[in-house]
Amino acid sequence: MAFRIVEELPEAADEQRQPGGGGGGGGGGGRPGAPDGRLATYATELDLAARLARTLVPYGLALNLHQYLQRGVRPLLRIQPAPSIARVPWELLALDSDPEIRLLEVADVSALAPASVVHAPARVRRPWRAGRELPLVAVLDPRVPGFGAGSRLGSVLGPVDPGAPLVRRLAAHARAGRLRLPVPGEATSLFRRADTDRDWLSAALRAGASRLLYTGHVTAADPAAGSSEDARLHLSCPATLPGHAPALRGHRPLAAKDLLLDPAR
Repeated sequence: MAFRIVEELPEAADEQRQPGGGGGGGGGGGRPGAPDGRLATYATELDLAARLARTLVPYGLALNLHQYLQRGVRPLLRIQPAPSIARVPWELLALDSDPEIRLLEVADVSALAPASVVHAPARVRRPWRAGRELPLVAVLDPRVPGFGAGSRLGSVLGPVDPGAPLVRRLAAHARAGRLRLPVPGEATSLFRRADTDRDWLSAALRAGASRLLYTGHVTAADPAAGSSEDARLHLSCPATLPGHAPALRGHRPLAAKDLLLDPAR
């Protein structure tokens, strides 16, 4: 029963994206390209949100949330879903429909990564107490293959002044041995590098890092598409490197899906 309801989510999203829809009378005399399906109208979306809530929110939790609401207390609800229900819009679950009460109205919702990712065998665990003094890994305005400085994936910082506060801070970290450089050099050599690709970044982080400082391009799919695994970092990765994101000119972005599906990464 639960899986049947959860499986309606991608179906409803597909209906929303398809011109003419698929579940609300599309193909009639409606406006061309108008959204249709279970997510397109208030009544059908509320029905789906209510059925998801009845299936996924335990009765005891729903009762506690109602009691908190009556007392004016807004709890923090932390959810760690299985991959099969990672697409559930938890904040929009309808705990009641008369009057309508959505989960985001009674609690602050925090979604955690699935346990299968957090506890993956290949994941390197390093407590903050043990890692706080490790070097800083910095990827600053990397050169994206196939894109010039003035293009849409070009430089985000422009020319860097050697006396800028960020450069001075990085230089101090370098003198203290707290900065991991791709090759020995001045702090300004960290900017607009062409060799800070996914392989170098993976090795640098696995060697131990207290922080990752990234300044560059990040792109993501439309939130309505529900494809957060397609969020991408644009490093100095050529298209010849393997990955799940399609190549752009001579460049292959590093997608969140790469981190989720590649245990060696």
